[in-house]
Amino acid sequence: MMRSMHFCVTQHCGFRRFAYVLALGTLLGMFVCCRVNADDAAPAVGEVIPSPNAFGLSDVKDNSRLGPEDNEPYFSLLNLAREAKPEALRQAGKKFVSERFEKSHVPLFKDMLDNPGAFRGKPVFLRGHTLQVIEYEPLKNDFGIDKVYEASFFEEDAQGNLATIVFLEKPENLELGTQTVDGVSVSGYFLKMYHYDAEDAHTHKAPYILARTLHIATPTKPDAGGFNVLGGIVFGVVALILLAVVYVQWREQQQRREQQKANAPRKVDGIEVSDPFHSGPGGTA
Repeated sequence: MMRSMHFCVTQHCGFRRFAYVLALGTLLGMFVCCRVNADDAAPAVGEVIPSPNAFGLSDVKDNSRLGPEDNEPYFSLLNLAREAKPEALRQAGKKFVSERFEKSHVPLFKDMLDNPGAFRGKPVFLRGHTLQVIEYEPLKNDFGIDKVYEASFFEEDAQGNLATIVFLEKPENLELGTQTVDGVSVSGYFLKMYHYDAEDAHTHKAPYILARTLHIATPTKPDAGGFNVLGGIVFGVVALILLAVVYVQWREQQQRREQQKANAPRKVDGIEVSDPFHSGPGGTA
């Protein structure tokens, strides 16, 4: 009887230990994945911010058209946007825009319009929509940039005022031509506030932003079961843990029934016979 009890207790502990190890291992794996993703999503942002005096930035003049004096900072910032880590540039742009708002307490577009010098060469992050996208060949340059795209961009708080985004890579879901595309965001560098001619025959001012590409938000489509990929993974992990717990409980119930059956007196020719491993008075010595 003692051997049987010891065997059952050992099995109970083994199944419990299996369930606990599985649950802790799963949670630890999820924690490590979250830490890795967090590290990847938060790279150092200082490496994507150029010096205020780099490549002629200090000589750029606002409220004017693009001129030969703008070529060096123009192509240098485009190249910097091309070589920067996308997430690093995105985080740096968000950080700078947030800091500017805490200082000025005015919308982003108005702040750029009133204080372009404070934005010169700085990374910025904007959300809004595009109205027109064109493609053309730029001037010859030392960076091998032979094609650029230009988008008429309306920032969320710009109240219909235009910004110009020059970028190097066109997303597949963005077409050339005149059409409104919502849910667009951009991480790039502010060059200057420049003049451009509008259809109303008047000259207007617009922020000039240089970027690698535009990002167009697309809604996440659920799968046939109604879950996205992340939701499916979380559901699977939870289900696995629950199944392990249910299995342990089932095994314990099975072992309890087996133990009760083993401990029940057996009858031979109508006479109760004790467990041979548990000799009592009148039992076999």
